[in-house]
Amino acid sequence: MPVWWSGVVPALLAVGCGLFGSLGPIVGDGSDDSPTGQQDTTAPPVSELPEHEPTATSRPTDLPHVDREPTTPSEPAPPPPTPPPPTPPPPASPPTRKAIETINGVYVLGLEDRPAASLNPLLADPAIDGLSLRAGWIDVEPREGSYDWSLFDSGLAAAVEYGKKVMLRVLPGVKTPAWVYEAGAAQFEFVDVNPYHETSGQTLHMPVPWDPVYLEKWRQFVAAFGAAYAGHPNVTIVAISGPAAGGEMHLGDEGAADRWCAVGYSDTTLVDTWKQAIDAFTAAFPRQHLTIAIAHATAFGDPDNVVEQVVRCCAEAGCGIQGNWLAARTEPQNPLYRRVAAFAAIRPVGFQTLSAAGIPRFGGNLRPAVNLALKAHASYLELYLADLSTFPEDVAYAHEQLTGTGKP
Repeated sequence: MPVWWSGVVPALLAVGCGLFGSLGPIVGDGSDDSPTGQQDTTAPPVSELPEHEPTATSRPTDLPHVDREPTTPSEPAPPPPTPPPPTPPPPASPPTRKAIETINGVYVLGLEDRPAASLNPLLADPAIDGLSLRAGWIDVEPREGSYDWSLFDSGLAAAVEYGKKVMLRVLPGVKTPAWVYEAGAAQFEFVDVNPYHETSGQTLHMPVPWDPVYLEKWRQFVAAFGAAYAGHPNVTIVAISGPAAGGEMHLGDEGAADRWCAVGYSDTTLVDTWKQAIDAFTAAFPRQHLTIAIAHATAFGDPDNVVEQVVRCCAEAGCGIQGNWLAARTEPQNPLYRRVAAFAAIRPVGFQTLSAAGIPRFGGNLRPAVNLALKAHASYLELYLADLSTFPEDVAYAHEQLTGTGKP
């Protein structure tokens, strides 16, 4: 099924949503990623930190309080805030990017602990189009300049044998190797409060994203990453990472405005750091489709504007975006969901499900989430391994719709 086709533009306009106009308030998100929630022991381990469902943009906590006279019943309500200006469309043909067009389909996620031989039955399934392989920076470059690509190479070998696609993702953040800090990179310490993480309640640390030592070491790694895999014909998608605690845009301790500002945070600084990550990955991977998993990085400042500016950088660089929070209960009115859907008019977009389907956290079975991805004109969908055996018909349905091999 084509996913970034011209017909999507009038469809988006028909529901009152310009390409990158005001996205309005969230409705009924129902996020339960908080320390007060009961952890669902049926959920698979989560290896990326932090992982959250999209939430409404929090009110800035670092703005001064302004006293107002109480209104009377006859006094008109104050006007709503002026929405941010829409993102301008990207250049018709970005001069430095030529994204491949064979990325569509279902990518299986959560294979990190499986031996290579166990992938063969999985890859024989025609409903599986590819593998989504993840690794921590600490595992790939345990010593500076010494690379261990075995975590990716075994999966790639199996993908080549079965003619499947591969998505690659390397996570710095809390998985940054110790030698980076020993070289002088500043670190930020925080407590993981997400009850769905294996590290919930533990004290973690990540590099300060804009620290110059960290940025230089990360750029060097991205260049080596590209040298290893940019020419591999089966590698179709690469996730852009760097200025975050995990695989999305979240910073560690997202509400700690004072602590983050003390180490140099500003919305502009964070956007510029993401721009540097985009530049590094586009230089290292000139033929792969590149993507950023958008999310609100903080609960202070103007997190929605940060997302808007990063999305604009992606559009200008010819990259895509995706949402790693898709679930059965995701609301179509959600601002982040609507932003992904709007972006599909100009670049390929995708989703990763929040967890395996069918558990309380997910809020339902797999099919509603698949339909939400299709409604947003997604090109690809990352699904957890457990879904293959629990919802095989829905996985096959996703494959058929995303690749255009089934009934519309």
